[in-house]
Amino acid sequence: MFGGVCMKRGRVGVIVLGAVVICSAGLSHAGPMAAGLKVGLNVATLQGDDVEESKGRVGICLGGFSSVSLTKNFALQGEVLYTQKGSYDEEEFLGEILKTTIKIDYLEMPLLARFSFPTGGLTPSAYLGPAVAFEMGSSFEFELGGVTVEGDLTDVKDVDMGLVLGTSLGFGPGPIGFLVDFRYTAGLVSIDDTPGENQLDMKNSVATLSFGVSINP
Repeated sequence: MFGGVCMKRGRVGVIVLGAVVICSAGLSHAGPMAAGLKVGLNVATLQGDDVEESKGRVGICLGGFSSVSLTKNFALQGEVLYTQKGSYDEEEFLGEILKTTIKIDYLEMPLLARFSFPTGGLTPSAYLGPAVAFEMGSSFEFELGGVTVEGDLTDVKDVDMGLVLGTSLGFGPGPIGFLVDFRYTAGLVSIDDTPGENQLDMKNSVATLSFGVSINP
């Protein structure tokens, strides 16, 4: 898996622009809409039959979101996020600690069904839905005895699919609100792009805690 970088930023930009246009047209005549920004931290690992248990890579997750309320308790929410995934692990090797970091960064677009239960000034919510993610860059890093070796990854799929499950708590009076969000994103397909029977079973697994601000209707 170690070699050159797979970067499809031009195609990703076209896809994102198209998604924004379609969503805006489709939701413009729906119910009250809200939008906002959020930033948080990931703890990311790789899971699967061909992956050993690891400690997890800490990375950032940031982006924007918008939602449209269909009923008092139900809304559809779309997001565009820059999210850092991969893995990190430490193990003993030749009397030293070998540190291995896999870095895979994505532009991710979840589409979520959100169920809210307003009570007083607080709005707890639960949500789930699919997410499509476009690889923006991938690399590896080995550190042993003070020596670091870095390189690019190949055979990483350009597109990943995941399932998002999470909960959030909104608060704040007036049109400006704040939120705390916790979610888990499970990869549904292997990220390895090796063809045929040689493909490795390696799926993204990410827990994210984020904080955000929203403009409410």
